[in-house]
Order: sequence, then structure tokens, then C-alpha cells
Amino acid sequence: MFEHWPDVTPSLRREVHPPTPVYIDLGTAIPTHSHAFGANETPLRVRAGGLELTGQVPGLLHAWARSRDGDWIALVTMTVRTSNRQGSMEIQQWCSQRALTQRPEDNGNGV
Repeated sequence: MFEHWPDVTPSLRREVHPPTPVYIDLGTAIPTHSHAFGANETPLRVRAGGLELTGQVPGLLHAWARSRDGDWIALVTMTVRTSNRQGSMEIQQWCSQRALTQRPEDNGNGV
């Protein structure tokens, strides 16, 4: 995963083995436009069958990496469902540490 990023001391990156269970706040991890004002012009079929990107979902934390401003970002996997719950998609992506909270069954490998 980090083969093209030379390491320094202290390290700016870390793989998490085994992956740690976390909750991911989808609104923070994948921010989207919201229709705050006026009528929603999005077609009903899109609102029903599109991905639901709000709330929290369980996921796994695989790695940490430090950004140049000092924040940590997390590589996570999660399953995102459609609004009508008839479909889903597994996603692996980097997101802000602010999107994560530990799940009670966390084994202590998080930062």
C-alpha cells in the first residue's frame, strides 16, 4: 500500500493489522450537496435507488496516513446502501479521521 512513499521517523503512515472495527459518518466521509431550500427536483427514482450517504455505517479501518497539515486520514472499507435498501455497494476510500468513531468491539489498533 505504501510502497511508493518513503518512511521517516516517526512514521507518517501505518497499516492496521488486523483491520479495526469503526463507525463511519457518511456525511463527513463523503460530503454531497443537499437541497436545503425549495422543492427537491431530483427524480423519485434517483431518490429511491441512489446511495444513502447520511448517517453512520459500520466499517473497517485498514490504515492511517498523515497529511501535510498534520491531520490523519483513514483508509476504510464500508458498505453503502441505496435509499430503498434494495441495493448496496462496498467502498474502500480515504477519509478524514473526523468521520470515524470506534465501535465497542474495537481491539485497540486505532490511532
